[in-house]
Amino acid sequence: MFKKALFVAACLSTAVLAGPLDKRQIAARAQWLIHGDVEALMASKLGQRIQQEAQKPGLAQVVQAIETTYGLNPLTDVKSITLYGTKVGQEEGVAIIQAKFDRQKLVNLLKLNPDYKEHKSGQQVIHEWVDAPKDDKPAQVRFGAFCGSDLAVIASSRGLLQQALAVLEGKADSLAKGESPGLATPRAGTFLTLCVDKLPQPPADRPEAVLLAKFARACACLGEAEGKLFAEVAIEAASQEAADNIRKTVEGGLAFLGLLMPAQGQALPDIPPQLPPLVRSAKVTMEGKTVKLSAGMATEDVIAMLEWAEKHKK
Repeated sequence: MFKKALFVAACLSTAVLAGPLDKRQIAARAQWLIHGDVEALMASKLGQRIQQEAQKPGLAQVVQAIETTYGLNPLTDVKSITLYGTKVGQEEGVAIIQAKFDRQKLVNLLKLNPDYKEHKSGQQVIHEWVDAPKDDKPAQVRFGAFCGSDLAVIASSRGLLQQALAVLEGKADSLAKGESPGLATPRAGTFLTLCVDKLPQPPADRPEAVLLAKFARACACLGEAEGKLFAEVAIEAASQEAADNIRKTVEGGLAFLGLLMPAQGQALPDIPPQLPPLVRSAKVTMEGKTVKLSAGMATEDVIAMLEWAEKHKK
């Protein structure tokens, strides 16, 4: 299970994530985004461990199967995937994949879809297909196109796809020209970024409406620097009063967790020894209406904690 967790982490980074976030690729109207820097991940100690696990029997076959089917290695050929959408809370958005792939092989796979269609928009070829229903989700129409030598763009509608292509071609405004969803540019070493702006507001008579009205935007980052994994969350409140209350709530939660942790030098059978130091590393700060929570730990200790959890799972 631990090996699978590491491998899934790598695949998520390459399947939800060349380098740092490029705001020029994202539409100015974006209200949420998810981005990962797989190059930073693979250069980290965590990435090195992922690559070691991926060479072992079982996972190695999975990587080989993906490479045979799609013409790319998920750990070495995929450089970037950025997901974004213009409406929070709705299942529509854009995926921009930067990778070294076999374009013709991917097109041939799409043509196996019984609902595949090919459209022309000037010199641009647009591919349309239908994803089969899965679990409780109905079948969904998808649109895709290639841009440049190493970008593939997928969207939930033809309109969104054409808008995304216009941004990539410099014909429409991007986030580089305006305010970004979330708060600030992620720090060096970040390999996963999640940001949301303009949270959806439910009807005023719904109980969650009052709570959501307190938040303006948020951003979370996960990465590694100097051999330590770090996690950072920043929340901008709608008012100074809300920011103060959010800070107090987070500090209270950390204080309660601290009560549950054994004292330094002590050990409890149901708590991994690496967890108390992680909880104690958490810091809460506030700048204006922005509340920030950060925590960090040596990457080797995080891996050891995951191994402990796998060994002691019931």
